[in-house]
Amino acid sequence: MNLSKIKNKLFDKQDLSLEESSFVFNLIMNGEVGEIDTASILISLKIKNESKDEIHGAAKIMREKSMKKAKKKNNNQNKDNNSIRTKP
Repeated sequence: MNLSKIKNKLFDKQDLSLEESSFVFNLIMNGEVGEIDTASILISLKIKNESKDEIHGAAKIMREKSMKKAKKKNNNQNKDNNSIRTKP
């Protein structure tokens, strides 16, 4: 997929598909899109009114990212708890 084409679609007030929305938000959440482009994408979505597929795509990616962070945090806590042994 091409970010420029997706941005132009938004600028023309066309709805994104679930796949396009997921693609864009994955790039944003990975830090692969600059601040200005991120702002222009979010503002374009707001101006044209977000579709359910666009919201679904964004939520899907944010949930995936948060689940990965939660798993990492839990794994790190388990490692810390296992390494600390106290005498009774």
